[in-house]
Amino acid sequence: MRQRDLALSLIFLGMAFVASAQDFDLESGRVRMADVDGLWRFHTGDDADGKLGWANPSLDDSKWPLLRSDRSWNAQQGYQDYSGFGWYRFRLEVPDGSRTYGLYLPSFATSFQVFGNGTLLGTWGGLPPHQRQDIIPPLLLQLPAAQPDGSLVIAIRTWGYLYGSGTGEFGAGPGVAPRFGEFDTLREWAFLQDKQAFWNASSELFLAMGWLIVGIAGMALYLFRRSEREHLWFALTGFFWAADLALHSLGRHRFFTVERFSLQEVSGLAEAGWRMTLLFLIWHLLSVRRNRLFYVALGSVIASFLVICAGNGIQAFGPGALPANVMGYWNFVIAIPVYVYWICVLFGVLAAAYRSVSDAHLLLFPVFFEGISHLLSNSFWALLFFDLKRVQPLAMRFWLLSDWPFPLGVPFISNLILQLSLIGILVLRFNRSSVHEQRLVTEMESAREVQLQLVPRDLPRAEYACLESAYLPAAEVGGDFYQVIEMGDRSLLIVVGDVSGKGLKAAMKGTLAIGAIRALVAENTRPAELLFRLNSELLLGKDGGFITCVCAHLSPNGVLTLANAGHIPPYINGWEVECNSGLPLGILKAEYGETTIHLVPDDRMVLLSDGVLEAQNAKGELLGFDRIAALSRQSADQIARAALQFGQEDDITVLALIFTGSGVLRA
Repeated sequence: MRQRDLALSLIFLGMAFVASAQDFDLESGRVRMADVDGLWRFHTGDDADGKLGWANPSLDDSKWPLLRSDRSWNAQQGYQDYSGFGWYRFRLEVPDGSRTYGLYLPSFATSFQVFGNGTLLGTWGGLPPHQRQDIIPPLLLQLPAAQPDGSLVIAIRTWGYLYGSGTGEFGAGPGVAPRFGEFDTLREWAFLQDKQAFWNASSELFLAMGWLIVGIAGMALYLFRRSEREHLWFALTGFFWAADLALHSLGRHRFFTVERFSLQEVSGLAEAGWRMTLLFLIWHLLSVRRNRLFYVALGSVIASFLVICAGNGIQAFGPGALPANVMGYWNFVIAIPVYVYWICVLFGVLAAAYRSVSDAHLLLFPVFFEGISHLLSNSFWALLFFDLKRVQPLAMRFWLLSDWPFPLGVPFISNLILQLSLIGILVLRFNRSSVHEQRLVTEMESAREVQLQLVPRDLPRAEYACLESAYLPAAEVGGDFYQVIEMGDRSLLIVVGDVSGKGLKAAMKGTLAIGAIRALVAENTRPAELLFRLNSELLLGKDGGFITCVCAHLSPNGVLTLANAGHIPPYINGWEVECNSGLPLGILKAEYGETTIHLVPDDRMVLLSDGVLEAQNAKGELLGFDRIAALSRQSADQIARAALQFGQEDDITVLALIFTGSGVLRA
């Protein structure tokens, strides 16, 4: 046993001496990938016979000019004003024919075709006669097998329509050098580049997501409270701004293929949308009348969109190339309506702040900052077309202040501040609205309590009359009231009235009227005198409004005395009583006449409020006097229910009296 263990130990010890540490070779272990950033052969035009012979690997291109591969042909390479077809050719040396190789094209500003050893590898965009200006994302192409000598000739047939200063961003041809290497390695590289592109776009996408959430929240608030129109403008501003930022990010970072001019028009429409809805939102928040500044700003939004569409039409269908300086001037023309818009909005906010509008002070700095940001951004964009060397570093610093926690610049900061300020203002307004609603609820509850005093449920029981009442309140508390007071001589004083207006104010005025009526009843005042004195009391008040009222005095022997102040006349046995009607109470000094009627047993008198008369069905028809006359023979509860089913618009009050005769009691 010991001998075997000793033998194994010796064997392992010997292996340790024989084995050596692994060597690492930078040359053999490097990633098999390289930038194709040298000089390429270039030729303007297209091969004359149309058979794409310039893609042939055996073509002698030694006399073609040499251009850098990391710039477009119009980027200070001798073809600044050239538009049309152009061919690029370059040769790749494939080290190992057994491997699969690829070509990564990170940026190609125009429509093009790629050939490998004369074989068409693909077409992107639209070439004449069906030319189209597409924004094309980075491409990864799998290359065909190399020639026997290990070479691979790449030919790129491109069609370029000059758009801009030729900085590579707007020019024709490549803007960044391609990369050549093993296909699987390039695929990993392409994935990393996609992540980098998403990272570069993260600030715009962050803002777009914020505005989208703002739009959803605003629309939810609007659906919850349709009367508060600012929530609708807030939602539309969020949706339009989110769309504009997303489209702008798509155009800059090339996430997928899209036609350039269509994208610009849709993006321009989204930009016009948020500018217009932001204008309505700010004016609504500030409670400002739509003045000259508002309409000038609105006109600038429309003008800006029309100018963008006109520019796209000139570029898409115009003859030949547009020189870079022309594009610069044209972008200044596009920027003019933007300048006008922000100046008008800023002056509108300043005017509101001067008038001490509370929300104007919260908007002043965000609107100023966002406006300055747009003015500078549009100016820098236009100046870049002039290829001014001093402007480009300033513009880049303006658009990229820091790359932590993600790329952000002045436009991001100003937009975020405006977004947060609008959210803050909406939260404050929502809180103020909630407090106001709570106050209204409290006021409504108080009004309901007051109204219970205006329409008592328990009525006096007279020996010679049977009384019944019905009251159906509308959604909002009104000023209907009625009182039945038994006098010392066993007679009844019946008062039915309606205070103009709604809410606690109307209910309180009805309470004051009832208090005055009870004080006057103690003096045995007749109906006409009661209305006259009640009118005089109401004229002393300064709260406005008026009261329609009918007053009836019924003696045990059936003598009924009526006085009317602009109220619906009573109905007796289905017929409207003809009585003198004076002015409603609380308008002007007036005299009121009296009408005397003798009731006989089983006569039915009905007094009602205008809520019965003005009941309205779905067709817009009123219940009206004719239907009331027919209904007046029914009980108070039946009359009220009929008006409710017809279509209630206001409080419904019905008071009915059946005269039974002296000494007869009916329950």
